[in-house]
Amino acid sequence: ADAPAAAAAAPGEAAGGDAEAGGGGGGEGEGIWEKQLEELEALQASGEKLNDSQKNKLKKLKKKAKEKEEKDAKAGAAGAAKAAAGGAGGGGPKPSAAVLKMQEITRLREEAAAAAAAEEAERLAKEKAEEEAEAQKKAEDDVRKAAKKEKEKAKKEQLRKDGGLLSKKQKEELRRLESMRAQMLQRNTG
Repeated sequence: ADAPAAAAAAPGEAAGGDAEAGGGGGGEGEGIWEKQLEELEALQASGEKLNDSQKNKLKKLKKKAKEKEEKDAKAGAAGAAKAAAGGAGGGGPKPSAAVLKMQEITRLREEAAAAAAAEEAERLAKEKAEEEAEAQKKAEDDVRKAAKKEKEKAKKEQLRKDGGLLSKKQKEELRRLESMRAQMLQRNTG
């Protein structure tokens, strides 16, 4: 894998050296060094280890690319200053009707999505409030039922103490005891 990389770097070094020696060369020389930079960066990004000459070449090419960007930025700033001084006003061509229509459609979609989200949030809040009200009502009903049950329990307990709450078997036993008592009383009195 290093052999193709070295082969790619070796011709580039000669061409890059000529371009540098010629003060940047022509348009063709610039295209070559940019291509070499891309190849070396791709090679580095692929995870392959670069040899020393490739590392040095990459460093030089990156420096050259940075200088070119700075030069282009200065030229772009000067061009923008000329355009502003020329009174361009809008700062560029007016967008076409299709672009404006697409922007309007996008804006309307975003507004509709925001409205739908707001409605959903309102619906969820309303549901939550209803659930809380229902839970509170259920809790109150439970408290009422528990109080009623406690009251009935106390009432039954009181009836048991008074003998008013007896099962059928207990009532029959009580009647039998009463009749036996009545018979004994009649025998004693009679």
